[in-house]
Amino acid sequence: MQVTRALEYANRAMVLLASRYEGDPVLVSNIAKAISAPPNFLHQVLNNLSRGGLVNCYRGTKRGYKLARPPEQISLFEIFELIEGPLGLTACTVEGNWCPRQSGCTLSNVWHDVQSDIQTRLEGATLDQLAAGEHRDEECPVRVD
Repeated sequence: MQVTRALEYANRAMVLLASRYEGDPVLVSNIAKAISAPPNFLHQVLNNLSRGGLVNCYRGTKRGYKLARPPEQISLFEIFELIEGPLGLTACTVEGNWCPRQSGCTLSNVWHDVQSDIQTRLEGATLDQLAAGEHRDEECPVRVD
């Protein structure tokens, strides 16, 4: 499993917007520069986040993007599901899927446990914590100031 570029840029952009929650909207070009993302692709990602209700897009003299809700109310899991869709490591872990081997499968419980651990970790990582550096073990190369 590997995080897609869209999710990586979405997460970075959201952390940056969380760090500037009290300020004016941030231009796409400024976000792109700060997180080392291609502006056109980032614009598409931010539009998806806007359609999903996580960011607001402003036009006019104060144009740019801002979080739609306070940073403490947005988790990485919510961003993940908006960009990638439902978390599902295997077919049997996607809600609503039924597997004919499920009752005798020795791997099913392992996959469910791993997926549950991932979901719990992503739900516990909120943008306010990330913007404050609470989940940082070492210095990150992405600047949010």
